[in-house]
Amino acid sequence: MIKAQHADNKEYFVSVIDDNDVDSFVLVLQAFSKFKKWQQSSMQLLVLPKFESLDAAIKAKHKTYKYRDDVRLIEGVEEKQIADIIASAHAFIHVAKTNAHLLILSVAMQCSLPVISFEDDDVKEYVGNAGLYCSERNESSLGNILIQLYKDENLHAQLKEAAKTQATNLSRKECENKLWQLLEAAANT
Repeated sequence: MIKAQHADNKEYFVSVIDDNDVDSFVLVLQAFSKFKKWQQSSMQLLVLPKFESLDAAIKAKHKTYKYRDDVRLIEGVEEKQIADIIASAHAFIHVAKTNAHLLILSVAMQCSLPVISFEDDDVKEYVGNAGLYCSERNESSLGNILIQLYKDENLHAQLKEAAKTQATNLSRKECENKLWQLLEAAANT
């Protein structure tokens, strides 16, 4: 139902962009262009704003983008629907430059969704083995990872399983247990 509503029944990548982060938006578009040139597929890209709506500069870039018909800017949806959009995606593309975007990664893990991101210790802490990481922060590296994940169905399945495991590690109950164990250990020393 989500794919029908937002992606014309097609597979898609999803990304959450800061409302006014034009540089990150352009980076994702350039990586998606590399993917589209390699694979002339019907794969879509859905871009959600971090807060409510995307900046006019982002919308202007979208209007001039070569594959604009395959990129959807999704605004004004309820939180429940955001989770459904993320859960229905092929993979989550994370290009945020700040740690303020890390919570969305736990949503991706709960949805058993592979994450594509750049090398970052904080991102790796959230995502663990459920992610593919680019060593360089550029569109070529990001595009190569999109291609790699799309081509390798076994890798995709492995990352989905790793995301399920990581979601368990990020659960509130698990965090409470670990905190309690730390407190007990500290009290016994």
